Amino acid sequence: MHAPGEATAHALGLYEIRTHIAQFLSLCDITKTIRVCQQWNDFFYPFLFNVVKISGYSKNPPLEVLQKYAQYIHRLEFDTPPTGRHVPAPPEYFFLQGCSSLTKLAYTIKIIPRYRVSEMLERNIKIPIELYQPNENAEDSEDSEDSDTGFWLFDDLDPVIATKQNPSQSLKSASFQPRKKVRAMLDPWELARYFVSMHASSLREITLKGSTPTLAFWETLARDCSMTLESLTLVIPQIEQRAETVFWMACHNLISLDFTCHFPSCGRNEPILHMKPTSSPWLDENKPHFYPRMRSITMRTSQVHPLVKLLKNSPSLESLGLYLTRKNIVCVLETLASVARFDLYPSMSSLPSSSTLVRHTTTMSTGEIWAPFRSMSINCDGITDQQLSALLRFTTRVVNVFASDTGFGDEAMQIMRERSHFMTVRKMNLDKCLNVTSKMINTLLVSCPALEVLSAEVFYVVDMAQDGSQPWACLNMRRLCVNIDLFDPYQEHIENGDNDDLEGEVSENDKEVNEAEETRKSKEALQIAERQRLIITQLAKLKKLKVLYASRGMDYWRNEPKECVEFILEKGLD
Repeated sequence: MHAPGEATAHALGLYEIRTHIAQFLSLCDITKTIRVCQQWNDFFYPFLFNVVKISGYSKNPPLEVLQKYAQYIHRLEFDTPPTGRHVPAPPEYFFLQGCSSLTKLAYTIKIIPRYRVSEMLERNIKIPIELYQPNENAEDSEDSEDSDTGFWLFDDLDPVIATKQNPSQSLKSASFQPRKKVRAMLDPWELARYFVSMHASSLREITLKGSTPTLAFWETLARDCSMTLESLTLVIPQIEQRAETVFWMACHNLISLDFTCHFPSCGRNEPILHMKPTSSPWLDENKPHFYPRMRSITMRTSQVHPLVKLLKNSPSLESLGLYLTRKNIVCVLETLASVARFDLYPSMSSLPSSSTLVRHTTTMSTGEIWAPFRSMSINCDGITDQQLSALLRFTTRVVNVFASDTGFGDEAMQIMRERSHFMTVRKMNLDKCLNVTSKMINTLLVSCPALEVLSAEVFYVVDMAQDGSQPWACLNMRRLCVNIDLFDPYQEHIENGDNDDLEGEVSENDKEVNEAEETRKSKEALQIAERQRLIITQLAKLKKLKVLYASRGMDYWRNEPKECVEFILEKGLD
């Protein structure tokens, strides 16, 4: 056993190795690591600041400490809780500088706080003049309880001129002559805008949640970050109508866009093909917006017009996620039918779609070719087997199928076979699909060589035996979640029917009946043992299997417990 000092003299003493290891350590692991020795403490301590969360309802790291280790911050989160006892994130952290490694910024604000300039000055927070925004509607009365008595605005200083002459000048260090008293407030989006502008060169991912960002914020994003920003996630009420053009300019070089918001200019949803050319700003060809790097789009809104804009101007699109309501199904289908073409999107690879994209596929001609979506996710009740099969028919290659709690059944399976999806599918989730039978599950296991993840309901081993005990083709299986049942439900149903017919004759032939019952049980035990051996043999071939759920509660169609596979040595292989 080496002492910590001796250990660092070997491989862990190399700077490159410790740096590589630190990337895989959690905050708890780093906390333990810095206690090993002083050398490790000096090295690993800065990595405690890789992810920093600033909020108003918890104890935050001192600003001086964060400023010292600012170069190590990779992700910074500003969080304002949606509670009645609202405590906004401390404003001084928005003036943090020198975060040269900052690539991810998350800003959450559920309730808009207004930061009083006077209170910030009392706490010795230096505020850049460009952030000063006086409230001109404030009352001038000195006796007003709502007035801010700690801050004065003065005549002989023009904040705009002062900013141009010396951008780093602060209100704290300026000298003024009094003119009148007003309340001065700072909008939190102004603080966020200032922070983004300071770190625009390193930011790659931004997440915005809560209230609606201001026009000035989008202008800063479009001006300073449009060339470097790669990922944008929005969970906000809306994009202000006056800021929509600037917003799309900010998205110019994005690779990934995930937004949940409303666009006021879109109005109500209408079928795209029935709209007048000038009825929506989204279809204005005189002001095109091009997104050459856009590869992933996830849209969680009932409005279709943003989808049209993105589909028509994103030639590199690979993944499309739609989480829609049933109210705009027809509009979505017409949109996809009109713009999603094979020749328009040669690199399209993923479609995590929502509820009922194929509800009205009859409006499409049989010659229509959908973009080659490689991944499909269905997240809504009520989709029928016919609708799913229609979508699969227009899909050139499927990699992922997430159809939990849908009508997935025989027709969808047949289309997957005809379109050679069995050769490419890797992940399938068929939980709670009442139309999925045990024979279908066996077909997937036998026919899908690339299958890595499968989740479904009950699987009867007897179906595998009746199919000639064909070996499973899914040798790359990593996660298998099915209810493996050793009983024969078909034989059990026949025997129950025969026993009902012979119930009146049992008393006359008790001995013969008992012998027949013992023979039946002995034969059934041998059959179960054979099925046990058969299923264990197949499972043993899955060398890459990491997760196995072979029994998950009760049989889906019966109330009594199942005869489950036993993972005991003497019950398995001979």
